[in-house]
Amino acid sequence: MSQTPEFDQAADAMLIINHKVAGVPLAAISAGKYQMFDEDGAVVLTKTLGFGLTFDSGVIRIQFTEQDTLNLTGTFAHECVVRDPQGKSIFVLKRPEKIKFEATKARL
Repeated sequence: MSQTPEFDQAADAMLIINHKVAGVPLAAISAGKYQMFDEDGAVVLTKTLGFGLTFDSGVIRIQFTEQDTLNLTGTFAHECVVRDPQGKSIFVLKRPEKIKFEATKARL
């Protein structure tokens, strides 16, 4: 990804990743994990295949729920790694890639 995706805080949203290996879209994956990290490197959100991370027709989708993003504001590093049916791990997003959440809820 070359641009930083931006979403609103406390909103349902979907991150869509079209990844190609040697110019060819992924045909299948057997596992996947997406993680988001705060500025100290601590994991603030994890999604796995079947639990917020889906794959269909070469496209990886990460579903964020309102509950996932309720307390997220600012810019976070994120990464996503998948495993192909042959067992090879492939980073489809790799840190230092960033994602941003705009504040929509007042904080006191």
